[in-house]
Amino acid sequence: GQLTESIGIVLNTIETNSRTEELLTQSQSLAAELKSQQAELRRANDELQDKALLLVKQKEEVEKTNKEVEDARRSLEEKAEQLAMASKYKSEFLANISHELRTPLNSLLILAQQLYENKEGNLSDKQVKFARTIYSCGDDLIQLINDILDLSKIESGVISANINQIAFAELCNFVETTFKPISETKKLKFSVEIDPKLPEAMETDSQRLKQILKNLLSNSFKFTEKGEIKFRVYKVPKEAVPNHVALKKADTVIGLEIKDTGIGIPREKQQIIFEAFQQAEGSTSRKYGGTGLGLSISKGLSELLGGYIGLNSQSGEGSTFTLYLPLTYIPSKIDERMVNILGKYEDATSQPLKNNMEDEANDSDLMGIVHNIINEIEDDRNHIGPKDKVLLVVEDDFRFARIILEKSHDYGLKTIFASRYNEIFSLANKFKPVAITLDVNLPDTNGWKVLELIKNDIYLRHIPLHVISGKENRSYAFQKGARSSFLKPVADEDLSRLFND
Repeated sequence: GQLTESIGIVLNTIETNSRTEELLTQSQSLAAELKSQQAELRRANDELQDKALLLVKQKEEVEKTNKEVEDARRSLEEKAEQLAMASKYKSEFLANISHELRTPLNSLLILAQQLYENKEGNLSDKQVKFARTIYSCGDDLIQLINDILDLSKIESGVISANINQIAFAELCNFVETTFKPISETKKLKFSVEIDPKLPEAMETDSQRLKQILKNLLSNSFKFTEKGEIKFRVYKVPKEAVPNHVALKKADTVIGLEIKDTGIGIPREKQQIIFEAFQQAEGSTSRKYGGTGLGLSISKGLSELLGGYIGLNSQSGEGSTFTLYLPLTYIPSKIDERMVNILGKYEDATSQPLKNNMEDEANDSDLMGIVHNIINEIEDDRNHIGPKDKVLLVVEDDFRFARIILEKSHDYGLKTIFASRYNEIFSLANKFKPVAITLDVNLPDTNGWKVLELIKNDIYLRHIPLHVISGKENRSYAFQKGARSSFLKPVADEDLSRLFND
């Protein structure tokens, strides 16, 4: 029994040792696994730390990049503002210099016209020819000034549309009358076609529309040596209307197509020709002449009218320009901007005249010289009888004033001059003129304010007032009560029309 007990103890001990060894093995295995996991955890921590450092570095780089982008954006905004300001100053300069150029040309053209008309018959044929050449060169210069002025107004947004109805028959007649003689001179076939399905008229600015067509057709005739030029007016099918923002609101779109067999325009040049002073080739201006303003002006005017100019052309195979316009005018952003500008302008002109005079007081010496020159012209103020009809000319260009005086004598009128604000009303009240001509660009005051004061004066407002200016403000003049408005240079026939009014 004791042996059995001893054997049991031994077996129990062996089993216990075996289990202990097994537990030890498991413990060692767990310890090794734990060590491995700790190593892996340390490795993961190291990787996380590396990634955290990388993220910090990337964040710093992103912040640096964002700062650079912000600096670049701010710099671009500043440069854009500088460019806009430079463009504004340039446009203002062009508008002002155009006015200053118009003033002497006004007298030059009228006198040249009177010379070549040779009504007294005392000039030789050669002298008449010279006078015609002077007039022609002056007229070319005026056209260039007009182009520059139009471009400056388009670029600065100071342009508005004078909307009216124009019959398609009238438009086609204008095109045919204007360009038929040119086609005959160049021996080109010229046709004008109008879609019979069109309504009788469209609503747009007829003057600006004619200006665009004249520019486009002039280009076609200039760059077409042989073949033909076609002008077609038609209703554009819905599916053929260009995907252009200006035409999206239009119910009906009219196409005015000019197709020629001229030199054509390479595809890579078809965008730049609509930029100012650009032509398809540098040699083009030398061969064909021109400034490269026509298409740029036409593009701006087409946008003003709510339209778009499309071009299809290949070099050597001619060009097709199509002016797309809504049948009924839809105001564009340019025109809305003009309304705002005019509103501000009107507010400015409604300020007391005293402020304007005080602001320009520094020019008093110069104005005194101009005043003395005007007085030296010897108007009719000292030779006016009780039955004489008197014309009051408010003008700072003494040469043009002299022309009006001589013209007035042909119509049995006596003329008096005023160039300064304090003269205008004293002369008007003293001589009771039958009409007044007013240059709104007066040296010492705002001409628009003078117009307004005259029209609000119970003793003067009945007098017909004719605005003559170097800046185009026809609609504004009528709005203020002017009887008529003329843009310098004034043609001799315009002066005759004024005196016949």
